[in-house]
Amino acid sequence: MHSKKLRDFVFRLHRYIGLAVGLIAIAIGLTGSLLVFHDERRCPWAIASSILLNHSTTALLADSLRAFFTSS
Repeated sequence: MHSKKLRDFVFRLHRYIGLAVGLIAIAIGLTGSLLVFHDERRCPWAIASSILLNHSTTALLADSLRAFFTSS
């Protein structure tokens, strides 16, 4: 009988420790994601516009596309 009580106690302890560790892991994951994407969250259009409106990038893309389609 003592063995069953101990097993039930350990099972409950394992369950609640697992839930607590899981919640901590979720909090760490969410805060890490917020830190990584901080700039994108503040100004999402700035990154896209800096890529799209950068003249050298646009010229390189245009040259690459022109070379691809004219080589066929």
